[in-house]
Amino acid sequence: MADANSQLHVRTANLDGDDVEFILAAWDSTLPFLASIGAGEMWGNQPLSARAGQRQEVIDIIEGTTKELHGSRDFLIAETRRSEGMVQLGAAMTRQRLPDYLNQHVDIRSHIDANKALIYLEVLVADQRPNRRYKGAGQALVEALKQRARLDGKDILYVDVWAGNNRRLNMYYEGIGFTKVVDFQLERGDRSFWPGTLYCVDLSTV
Repeated sequence: MADANSQLHVRTANLDGDDVEFILAAWDSTLPFLASIGAGEMWGNQPLSARAGQRQEVIDIIEGTTKELHGSRDFLIAETRRSEGMVQLGAAMTRQRLPDYLNQHVDIRSHIDANKALIYLEVLVADQRPNRRYKGAGQALVEALKQRARLDGKDILYVDVWAGNNRRLNMYYEGIGFTKVVDFQLERGDRSFWPGTLYCVDLSTV
């Protein structure tokens, strides 16, 4: 665990250093951690780095070449300075519109105000490798995202959360300022259901 007095810095990801490799490795590191706390169903067990085309997709998002397919998407990186230099600790991926599985969901559509400019937190990852763990990295990314989105003229921040495992992840997001919008379920290819909750933050209050 890093020194709690260390200062966290949040910036936009870039291709100048090793941000791509960090994002893939940090995301991979969450899978055994989630399994250890009973939340393995959230993202499954296939490492992101092993998925075909995933590294290129991360590169494309950072370069800004996926806009037409998904709306503008970005990665933010949380990092801190240590003796070896700046060390990345977590990452957040955002987009400027809700994904289709939320936009088209019958239980969700009526809860979305089409007149409000939104930003959607698609992925939030805190690196779980022992030398990278840092209490508060995820919250720092969310707070930075709130401020950036508000300054960019956004009205509301959304995130959807896996609601399994006794809603432990729900409690985390509620603890950092998100308000429940609606519970929902997604049917998966094997006909099982992925339980979720849509949350929001009114950016006019931050």
